[in-house]
Amino acid sequence: MLGQGARQTFPHITADDYEGVPSSREVGSYHSHSYLNTVWERNAGERHTIQGCEVYNTGSGGIILGGGSKKSLTPGGNRVTDCRIHDFNRRNKAGAAGVIVDGCGNIVVHNEIYNADLQAIIVHGNEHLFAYNHIHHVALNSNDASAWYLGRDPSDQGNIVRRNFFHDVGRPDRKWMMGVYCDDATCGVLIEENVFYRVASYGTVYSNGGHDIVVRNNIFIEGFGPAYQLKSMWYDFGAYQIPYFFGENGVYTRRLTRAVDIRKPPYSERYPLLKDWLDLLPDGRTFKGMRPRRNVFDRNVLVKYEETFRLVGKYAQTDFGENYMTQSDSVFVDPERLDFRLKENSPVYRELPGFARIPFEQIGPRKASSRTE
Repeated sequence: MLGQGARQTFPHITADDYEGVPSSREVGSYHSHSYLNTVWERNAGERHTIQGCEVYNTGSGGIILGGGSKKSLTPGGNRVTDCRIHDFNRRNKAGAAGVIVDGCGNIVVHNEIYNADLQAIIVHGNEHLFAYNHIHHVALNSNDASAWYLGRDPSDQGNIVRRNFFHDVGRPDRKWMMGVYCDDATCGVLIEENVFYRVASYGTVYSNGGHDIVVRNNIFIEGFGPAYQLKSMWYDFGAYQIPYFFGENGVYTRRLTRAVDIRKPPYSERYPLLKDWLDLLPDGRTFKGMRPRRNVFDRNVLVKYEETFRLVGKYAQTDFGENYMTQSDSVFVDPERLDFRLKENSPVYRELPGFARIPFEQIGPRKASSRTE
């Protein structure tokens, strides 16, 4: 764990109002304390590296990576790289991911994360990079779970999911599983140049009411459900929760005006598209953040999907560009051996001009001799 945890102060805790005591050398009630204190700076330092480790057979997760400041948007530059993290849910099945990241500007690259009941990666904070990771056989024994998760704070902007290989996430018989899960109005995530194979039943990429979710230049193969699903949650299942999130002391009100202020620097300067998220529309009742905007699904390849896209609820906005769909896996070098490099003469390059080659062979932990950082 890079940074402080939180000592538990009483035995019965709730997610919404639990205040622990920041403490070194113990995880404690980190999850509950950080839910209440979204800009908690955990004294994790900067430019530290956890590299080449194998973390396994743990009771409650793998690595908790802090660093940088969400409040001032100062990057930490801490990283987890070239590690293998697996079998990390022996005791605690909830909230105990292979890697949990918070703060600002941290890096998770070239890792392999596998064999887990729930999430591989849980994200809090801003401008983290997740790249070249091999994530598989996770979220195997649960519902409402995913390989990668971020949720409930629209100010958690600028996160990038790039050039990862996700496969065997969830199970076909569990109907509420996601791959990359942008939950409860997550905003500002870039998902590009990833390969997804047999990932999730409820959306390989899934968004609950998000804004500025850009999904481009990915390869989706044989998912258990739609490749992409976006719900306009406030006009669907979340209608009754509007006071809880948008009320005077609601989750979003606290996080976007008190923990940080999206209308003032540095947030107003770094994320100008977020400034009006809590403004009211002319009806005086509807917040602009309740209607998804500027979501993009473009220049993706979909192979052997029975259902491609699903939009649910009024104002479920996504701009669909040019995407390539096929029922044949002959576009790949060797799909039976999970080699999902596109052949040099693949029709993808002809049908999707500008589709960037995904460096599939570089994904996962590297040999020590080939590490460059």
